[in-house]
Amino acid sequence: MAQQPDVLLPNTVPPTPDLPFLSQEPRNGEPSCAWENFKRPRLRKFPQAASTLQFQGFIGAGVDGLVLGAKTGDNAAVAVKIFYYSKPCNDHRYWAFQRECCNSAVLEMIRIATQRSGADSGAPLYLLPTPRRITDAVRNLRAFSTEYSHKYRANPPPNFEPFDYSHLQLNECLGWTQLDGGAVRSLLHGWRLGISEFCSTPAVDAASWYFAIVYRFVPDALLEDSVVLSHMNFFYRAGFDPVPFKADNWRGPGILVDLSDLVLPFESDWQECIYGPMVKRDGRFTLGQANRPSKRETEKDAATRHA
Repeated sequence: MAQQPDVLLPNTVPPTPDLPFLSQEPRNGEPSCAWENFKRPRLRKFPQAASTLQFQGFIGAGVDGLVLGAKTGDNAAVAVKIFYYSKPCNDHRYWAFQRECCNSAVLEMIRIATQRSGADSGAPLYLLPTPRRITDAVRNLRAFSTEYSHKYRANPPPNFEPFDYSHLQLNECLGWTQLDGGAVRSLLHGWRLGISEFCSTPAVDAASWYFAIVYRFVPDALLEDSVVLSHMNFFYRAGFDPVPFKADNWRGPGILVDLSDLVLPFESDWQECIYGPMVKRDGRFTLGQANRPSKRETEKDAATRHA
């Protein structure tokens, strides 16, 4: 994280958004891990006022937004991802802010489930080891919910096996917030940074409010193939479709920090043709050999996405 003079955003009050994937509840304590919350995830709000964020420097930027390093009011190091678009765009297949909020909310519940299922807990997670259809993906995702984790342990479905994922390092999300465009522009100007220097996206509008998601800061480090691969295959086993590997979206030894790289099985662009375990081949992470569902199976499973 670049060391820059701290800048405190002004204490202004943004409009209250009415979006089905956002909760106005502050992120304090654990969320309910009921299956209904997996099907309709809602990301809780960053519990501190945006004005308490003391920005430290620029981390990076991409097609969806830019990331700034900051300290919270209690002096915790965080990464704040600011999204360029505050509403869906017609020329985009998905709204990045919505996808990342949903993925962050689901992964928070998954993180809690994996912590509870440690080797010493006597309560492992039961998952299908090699899911290949959307029905398999949904059944595995269910295993992290309160109701189905108990049900699967009491009476494991055929071919399901116990797994211990308590060692996983998932990027911890601290909630969503809103930032004043004028304050963000002043911040970047003070650092002599312009959005156009990093990507071909619209400049920050001083008259607008921007959505942002706050994460624990993950220090950069040399990626370890084994760690990256173990996380990629965990996401696959949990039911997510991946997008092509991009090293800039991973930090530490192998922690995914861009959660737009995952697609939940309830989304319309989840695809069975790219759903499968990953391998490292010829220096690249790629889809490994996996059984593919037949056309009849695919048609039969089409309604599962909305179940």
